[in-house]
Amino acid sequence: MKMLLLFAFVLMLAGPVVLAQEPTGPGYRLVWSDEFDADGKPNPENWTSERGFVRNHELQWYQPDNAFCDNGMLVIEGRRERKANPEYSPDKTDWRNREFAQYTSSCLTTRGLHSWQYGRFEVKARIQTRDGLWPAIWFLGVEGPWPDNGEIDLMEYYKGRIHANAAWGTQAQHRPKWDSYSTPVESFNDPEWENKFHVWRMDWDENEIKLYLDDELLNTIDVEKAKNPSTDRGPAYPFRQAHYLLVNLAIGGAAGGDPSKTPFPTRYEIDYVRVYQKTESSKTQPPAQTDRSRYSMLWGEHGEKWSPDSRLPNFSFAGYHSGEDPLPNVKVAANVRDFGAVGDGGHDDTPAFLDAVKATHAGAILIPAGRYKITQIVEIKKPNVVLRGEGPGKTVLFFPTPLETLRPNPSQTTGGKPTSGYSWGGGLLWINGAVGMDTISPIVNETQRGDRVLQLASPPVGIQTGDRVTVQMTDDADKSLLSHIYSGDPGDTGKINKPITIRFVSRVAKIDGSTVTLERPLRLDIRKQWQPTLRQFKPNVTECGVEDLAIEFPLTPYRGHFSEVGYNGIAINGAADCWVRNVRISNSDSGVYVRGYFCTVDGLVIDSQRPPSGGYTGHHGIDGGTDCVVTDFDIQTRFHHDLSVSGGNSGNVFKNGRGVDMTLDHHKRAPYENLFSNIDLGEGNVTWKCGGGESLGKNSGARETFWNLRAKQNQSWPPRNFGPDSMNLVGVQTDMPSLLEPDGKWFEAIPPDQLQPVELHAAQLNRRLESRP
Repeated sequence: MKMLLLFAFVLMLAGPVVLAQEPTGPGYRLVWSDEFDADGKPNPENWTSERGFVRNHELQWYQPDNAFCDNGMLVIEGRRERKANPEYSPDKTDWRNREFAQYTSSCLTTRGLHSWQYGRFEVKARIQTRDGLWPAIWFLGVEGPWPDNGEIDLMEYYKGRIHANAAWGTQAQHRPKWDSYSTPVESFNDPEWENKFHVWRMDWDENEIKLYLDDELLNTIDVEKAKNPSTDRGPAYPFRQAHYLLVNLAIGGAAGGDPSKTPFPTRYEIDYVRVYQKTESSKTQPPAQTDRSRYSMLWGEHGEKWSPDSRLPNFSFAGYHSGEDPLPNVKVAANVRDFGAVGDGGHDDTPAFLDAVKATHAGAILIPAGRYKITQIVEIKKPNVVLRGEGPGKTVLFFPTPLETLRPNPSQTTGGKPTSGYSWGGGLLWINGAVGMDTISPIVNETQRGDRVLQLASPPVGIQTGDRVTVQMTDDADKSLLSHIYSGDPGDTGKINKPITIRFVSRVAKIDGSTVTLERPLRLDIRKQWQPTLRQFKPNVTECGVEDLAIEFPLTPYRGHFSEVGYNGIAINGAADCWVRNVRISNSDSGVYVRGYFCTVDGLVIDSQRPPSGGYTGHHGIDGGTDCVVTDFDIQTRFHHDLSVSGGNSGNVFKNGRGVDMTLDHHKRAPYENLFSNIDLGEGNVTWKCGGGESLGKNSGARETFWNLRAKQNQSWPPRNFGPDSMNLVGVQTDMPSLLEPDGKWFEAIPPDQLQPVELHAAQLNRRLESRP
């Protein structure tokens, strides 16, 4: 087959002849390939070679000598060798100005020789997964500087993970917006994975880019949404232009890691590169380049209409490390099999899990592929411990016994109905901590929402610039703080008998005597009657995670509302900067309770096959905390409360998700300033259905924001008792006209498919990061 393809390619170079067909899909034909069958240097009519130190602070010197064809393969060899830099000058300070390189490698590119707009691209290759190596198969657009020209990473490997990404421009030059996917190599559950060849494939047309590994879809990029904010530096739609190909082996650098202990030389081997495009009869015309985008008057195109005291809150500080770092890939420190776990579905693996957690003080506990029966709560009460499976389809944790049996917690509803406390909290995987909040000083100045400067009674002791601190306020007898959280329209609060306490966490930007400047704008006014104090923020559990696994419960009928016994998946309590990533939960009473600070849930799927009660299979799907992000979620069953916030929850972001008939539950007691962005509600029949007892205030507090909500049914402003008029609805599926009252209701009836930005949190985060010095 390779010789046939090579013959076809030779004919193509010889002249305008009909190319041999390679049937890779309906309507496709082979238009270009390199099979690397001729030993020696790569074909100069196909490839050029980069030279020197090029990008990303990488350690290798690129040179042609490290790339050669051998036995029907292109080999890119990484070598540990000393190489003099002919461009070195002692007067230069650029990172490339190194006197010597300690490593060499090659980067081959088709730039200036071949480029393509749309098609199917296949590369069969074998990579080594050693520390410090960074092999890649990627594409760059022919017009515009990076990243405005558009980058497509069909394959990158570094630090134990396979990546499939795309990037394009933002308002700030050289700062990209990423659509990223990554998965650990361990998740493939194949100890021989790096010894085998694998096929990376891209299917690209005018609408989307799909990236595959061995026929498994890894990532889909919406070409229409991947739009540059400015055409001064590149095309408006970078993925509607031709791209050229690069294949390279980088070493070290910004992402590659430390190669110092890796044996060299290393080999990156490519069996073939093939490009297919649709025949004329199967092509579709790209959409017209008319811009139907519409922008909210609260934000504008790039945030130019926003201010810190706007009715539109600043959600950009939500999530792990306030969104400033990706979720980490923590090094494996232990394996449950080493503690006696069997993973056959019948053996009780509980002791092994408990012993592994007890023995691990920092690092990931690997749970290899298998089905593990666990009959106790697996609780993490210390920092830096991660439970990592090999993928939700491979590693399954089966919990046959509910929380109420394991650790009884009888309770009752506000109406007096007996139930379990696990109806609204707790998990069988439980990250459980506490946050120290010792008082630093009373706050003596009164200030307004949106301000950042605090005057303290005395200079602060025990904190410094960059530390997180807590602003705490407690209500007075008149419930004036409660009223303030509801913008003066709290509804019936007769059963809120204890004064509420509100906490707001921010890093310290500056300390000048008794004056402290916060990094982020205040969510609420500060008034002396609320006894404002500045306090420490000291969580004792941080940097913990649950990732790449499935959680399953018995297939028992759901007992109904407030009859739950605690088949709950994951709980995060009193912890900060923790995460849940790439997890599936099946047959649960409740899915995930994210009651921590600055936590992220990314890639959660919740499904159920249990017999329902009243059409529902569980109580809570995902329940929020404070400044947490829930993204890329898929709730494939119906809960009484699919997404929930309550009791002063604020700053949370639920985005890029979907459900069957989703409820945006606001559970009273003043949740405020949370964001629901770019969500497919499904049927859209019960969007504003909420829980919460009587006389506990309106369901939602001030400035709750709903941005780009799609549904089969049109939506309107929520019922009167849902929340105050200070809420924001922008780009909601509706047949109602806009109602824009600066001090009242804000209902901006932009069709969701025209609203830009599509997802508000990412736009706010990008703007904040771009503006940093």
